Amino acid sequence: NQRILRYCIEDDEWEYSEILRSNELNTYERISPLSIVFDDKVIVFNGAILSGNDFIYPVEDFYINIRESFETPSSGQWLTFGSGFMGDFPEPKFQSAMVEYNFNPSADYADYYIFGGANKNSPSLDIVEKIQTVDDDFKYNSSYIALDPSVDLTAMLVGKHGSNAEFSSASGSLCIYLMGGYTINKDDDYVDITFNI
Repeated sequence: NQRILRYCIEDDEWEYSEILRSNELNTYERISPLSIVFDDKVIVFNGAILSGNDFIYPVEDFYINIRESFETPSSGQWLTFGSGFMGDFPEPKFQSAMVEYNFNPSADYADYYIFGGANKNSPSLDIVEKIQTVDDDFKYNSSYIALDPSVDLTAMLVGKHGSNAEFSSASGSLCIYLMGGYTINKDDDYVDITFNI
């Protein structure tokens, strides 16, 4: 996991970058990150980084410029830290499901819905988030933040992590299907007490 991989569909071939620098690897080696393509950049966010026996949930994002050819940049650095689009969101976590609703495929503008995940606060989050990629500043809504009833999102009925999401309008309505994944599988009154001697 020390290189960026790229698959060329037309040629059915794989390409890969040089080994990333150590300062890049510290943030690149994420487990289950999410990504959005915007303005010829792959913006990578969320995910978890294994540190010893614990996970770190990064709050910063990074991007890979995909406008240029797939060769080592003149600076020698493949990643650019902090896209400037994400701000202080979304909720730090990993193993979330994300789906794109693109109302105009010819433009970069789209809505991304993110469901659940896990972090240090919960092994199965019930959060629903929406990122709108518009202009130079993304718009963000979350079921954890109540701002305006006309745009607020409703949390999932049960927290999940490791699931998959797909968008469809086949039923005549805009729907997102959430499939698979895990819940914490414990009763609401479950208490976990641990201690070290």
